[in-house]
Amino acid sequence: MTTNKLYKDIILNVVLRPNRSLTKTAFFLILIFLLIISISVGIFFYSIGAWPVIGFFGADIIIFSLIFYLHNKSLNISERIILTKSEMIIEKEKPFKKNLTVKFSPPNWINVTLKKSIYNKTRLIIHSHGSAIFIGDFLTKIEKINLANSLRNEINKFKI
Repeated sequence: MTTNKLYKDIILNVVLRPNRSLTKTAFFLILIFLLIISISVGIFFYSIGAWPVIGFFGADIIIFSLIFYLHNKSLNISERIILTKSEMIIEKEKPFKKNLTVKFSPPNWINVTLKKSIYNKTRLIIHSHGSAIFIGDFLTKIEKINLANSLRNEINKFKI
């Protein structure tokens, strides 16, 4: 996550991103493979006299590339947790929605909890003074537990 904001006295800076199954290289290789198949089948149909079919083979490449592009864009999310001496800042970056920034202060009042939802899914919640935010919904249960423990350890350093 890129940001132009400069924070002083950063103690912890964590950037969370979901695991991605399709890299940009794989994306382009799949599109090239589909393009080669589409062109070769289009040439075959053109050679037997079915030339109007060629336009449909171009349309399928456009549709596939649009679907892959939108899928990759929807996975372009990240969450950044910054802990300073005076506050905790959580920045959520979402592809199709407005970005969200939440600040909790002072750090010694922040609580980090793990709760199970009604669907047996573990959720990581950061809350303080009646405000709360869910963090890392895309993480696995073990990753959430590790993150919660590391956040608690850093926050406990502020408590006397």
